[in-house]
Amino acid sequence: MVRQLEAEAAQQYYGKVQALEDELQKTNSKLQELQKAQGAAGKGAQILSAEQQAELERFRKRVAETKAELKEVRKTLRQDAESLVFWTKVVNIALMPILVALFGIGIALIRRRRTA
Repeated sequence: MVRQLEAEAAQQYYGKVQALEDELQKTNSKLQELQKAQGAAGKGAQILSAEQQAELERFRKRVAETKAELKEVRKTLRQDAESLVFWTKVVNIALMPILVALFGIGIALIRRRRTA
């Protein structure tokens, strides 16, 4: 049951993770293309135009932002799974013995009333 709930939680975040990974891959490929174009411009001409430099920085910034978002989504998913495991343990360890004890007390009270 716990694994099923974990799988459902993972499914909720899967779409977001997949979209972020796709965006990261596209941004990385654009960044590599730009760097190849810079290298193809000539060995001595390593200077980029202002527009190319801005685009290169924008790609690098977007890669960093996407990685941070992806890390945050994975962190949230992990926290949700850990929370689920925690509450399952609480129910198994604390709640069930309390319910059994209350059931036993209820049976004892019923038996005492019958004998009285």
